[in-house]
Amino acid sequence: MTSLSRLQKVGTIFTRTRNLIRSGVMKDADKPLWYEVMAAFPPLEEPTYDRKLSTEFPREILYEEDKVRAYFSKTFRNKNIIDLNRQDGFKQTTCYKFVTKYQELSKSSQGKSDKELFSDVEEALTSDGVILQRFKNKHKPTAPTNSETEPSNPTSEPS
Repeated sequence: MTSLSRLQKVGTIFTRTRNLIRSGVMKDADKPLWYEVMAAFPPLEEPTYDRKLSTEFPREILYEEDKVRAYFSKTFRNKNIIDLNRQDGFKQTTCYKFVTKYQELSKSSQGKSDKELFSDVEEALTSDGVILQRFKNKHKPTAPTNSETEPSNPTSEPS
């Protein structure tokens, strides 16, 4: 008969799940994945039914290498497949190599602009044998060909 009561207003999903496990209604094998995580790292504020929503926006978390990744993603193709079965599978990607080389060169060469560093990283990776494929500019306007300037119906002649 618990489905007829208003338990969502009385307790949180965590306390209700905890009580189901304690009473033996829910077995350990049926325990949700999030339960142990929430037990180990409880939220600062209880997620209750009547809690007021925060009006603060979450702060942006940007790392220094995010701009390097953004440049790489806009400029080069990344056709690498990440092997998730390996612990260091992501270290084989071209993007990861680009970021680590950028960090190495930025430490050694102080005072260079980002454009100079990006070109230096590109040259260093190319000399190391890493193939960097640039995107082709699809939006570049091209001159019309002869077939586009000719009339579409060859039998009709202008009068």
